[in-house]
Amino acid sequence: MKLSSTVLLLLLALYASAQTISRDIHFRINQLGYHPNENKMAIIFSESSVNEPFELVSDQGSVLVKIKPLKVEAIPWGKFNYYTIDFTQVQTAGLYSLRSAKSGFKSRSFTISTDNYQGTTDDLLTFMRQQRCGYNPFLDMVCHQRDGRIFYGNLPDSTFVDASGGWHDAGDQLKYLITGSYATAHMLMAYKLYPGKFSDKVNDLGQPFPNNIADVLDEAKWGLDWILKLHFAPDQLIHQIADDRDHIGWKMPEPDPSNFGWGPNSYRVAYVANGKPQGLNVYKSQATGYANVAGRSAAALALGAQIWIEIDASFAMQCFDAALSLYALGKTHEGFQQGNSYGAPYRYNEQTWADDMEWGAAELFRLTGMPEFLADAKRYATEANTDNWLMLDSASHYQYYPFINLGHYALYDLVDDGFKTTLAAYYKKK
Repeated sequence: MKLSSTVLLLLLALYASAQTISRDIHFRINQLGYHPNENKMAIIFSESSVNEPFELVSDQGSVLVKIKPLKVEAIPWGKFNYYTIDFTQVQTAGLYSLRSAKSGFKSRSFTISTDNYQGTTDDLLTFMRQQRCGYNPFLDMVCHQRDGRIFYGNLPDSTFVDASGGWHDAGDQLKYLITGSYATAHMLMAYKLYPGKFSDKVNDLGQPFPNNIADVLDEAKWGLDWILKLHFAPDQLIHQIADDRDHIGWKMPEPDPSNFGWGPNSYRVAYVANGKPQGLNVYKSQATGYANVAGRSAAALALGAQIWIEIDASFAMQCFDAALSLYALGKTHEGFQQGNSYGAPYRYNEQTWADDMEWGAAELFRLTGMPEFLADAKRYATEANTDNWLMLDSASHYQYYPFINLGHYALYDLVDDGFKTTLAAYYKKK
């Protein structure tokens, strides 16, 4: 059968259209804005080559500077060509956008200002309060008071241990020590670095009443209190509350219709770390130890002890004792504990742990000055090395959590110049 000339021309036109490379230019900027005295960089990318200058345009329409984009020579991602635009030289505060000088593609507006990050920490802490379990100030609701009944511990299965508190996971109502330990430690480290950047707008319950304690510390203490509950015996540590039986659609935390074997809105399973594959149904984790959650929790508690010694000495000592205990458990059970699933293979597949023990050892050395902690921290730092996800095309879900090794950072100012160079090289390696 012969094609008519009209049909043939149409097919050729459609083919040519499909082969056309998009000349659209896409922008990636700092949406919070740029500080006048800091580096100011934007990324542009396009399927086709970009061969035109870019203009920094004020909100009044005046062009402050023209910039030649520099091509990123690293291996491209997908079909795009990437370029950087550096406008560091502009330090005048104001509202701006970037615009391609010939084709007229334009970025969204952004600011150059000393106030760009004002209030950002409050916004982030609002989200943490929204995720609180036990008492949720966002909902003014008490929930999950029956967390939980333990499995894999040294007490009979289904024994109740009070594991209320902590934070719901993102988008569901599970609770993980894998993430909760890191969130707690990260908030405490942020406070130590920038104590003056955090406001006092809420009390310890997250209610809108100042209590003369920075809100970030109120939130971190919510995590510290939960970790202390999870370490309910010297050789026991709960690492997860609930599992994917939670995932039954949109629901409120109270009443929670999920059923973990004791009826809806009742007890939830609490998994105790034992360093072995776990799972109450078909799917099992690939756990080899639990130094990841023990080491990271020890770091959080040691940071808490450092800070609360000026606020509440009794609580600081409680944190210190638990940090020592958990760190010892991590040394005894080197390896990683993963998240657990029930009806689906999905889980948190963390497979790193030396960085967490390094962090715990570094904070305990900072707290005690005991040389054995420094020696441990250096040994774990060498073992952790450059182990991360940055240069990988893909990785398992949470395989390299927490995605950045804060152990190297925590250790850096405690070691000699030679080892500082070693730690810095781990971060710089590509």
